[in-house]
Amino acid sequence: MIGFYTLFFVFTMAVVILGVKDGIEKGSKIMMPILFVILIILIIKGLSLEGSEAGLNFLMKPDWSKITGSSVLIALGHAFFTLSLGMGAMLTYGSYMSKKDSIPNSALQIVILDTAIALIAGALGIIGTFISIPFVSNYTFFLVAAAFVLLILATYLKDL
Repeated sequence: MIGFYTLFFVFTMAVVILGVKDGIEKGSKIMMPILFVILIILIIKGLSLEGSEAGLNFLMKPDWSKITGSSVLIALGHAFFTLSLGMGAMLTYGSYMSKKDSIPNSALQIVILDTAIALIAGALGIIGTFISIPFVSNYTFFLVAAAFVLLILATYLKDL
């Protein structure tokens, strides 16, 4: 396990040392689609397991009687946290937009993708809870580790 942590920190340092353009920008162009594919693989696997219907019912058919002021505040806190992360990313990467990029079109894409990914991740988490937690944690760890290694390899092999 220590080897994975060491590998992770070495690759993280390499991305940071390479800077914004060569490290973070190239890394995110590769990592984000890989993470999305991993998420899709996990949700397909989760939906194919016995008991996933109970998890989906829990997610898609809420018990409105359990909504209180406290739960609304928790949801608002989550929404503002997500928005603050989005604003930080937009401020950071907004300077890289070209003049021909449409800001409203980009904003619409972000809203649609953010909502879709949140629903998929939420469904995965709830399905994993209803089926068994080890399914989610074991597969997620190995797939994310493999994606990160592939990211670094792809980044460096591309430049050779």
